[in-house]
Amino acid sequence: MCRFVSTNVELKFVILKFSVIFFSADSSQNREVVFEGDEVTRVYFVQTGRIKILKITAGSKKLITGLYGPGEFFGYLTLLEGTPHRNSAVAVDDSELIYVPQDDFSQLLLRNREVSQ
Repeated sequence: MCRFVSTNVELKFVILKFSVIFFSADSSQNREVVFEGDEVTRVYFVQTGRIKILKITAGSKKLITGLYGPGEFFGYLTLLEGTPHRNSAVAVDDSELIYVPQDDFSQLLLRNREVSQ
């Protein structure tokens, strides 16, 4: 799990530089953040709310494989591996996510040891 101290100056820069996306837990149209099999082009930082990570089994059952809240990144493992998303991500609560494009996230990891741990 990638956690980040919100007082870090570089994270504040990332928040100002990139787009904030809103997801509503009440609306079926705006609830899914990522679908399993999607190409990975960015990572997500949870600013507010909670995001549930789901794996759909062969029998169409939904297994919860993760839960992310404020101050956490998700989607970074598949980005670093260069593979499609292995899971889907869904907003549990009304959520604000910051998306960070792949190249910028790679640079953030290289420049900031705290993010990469």
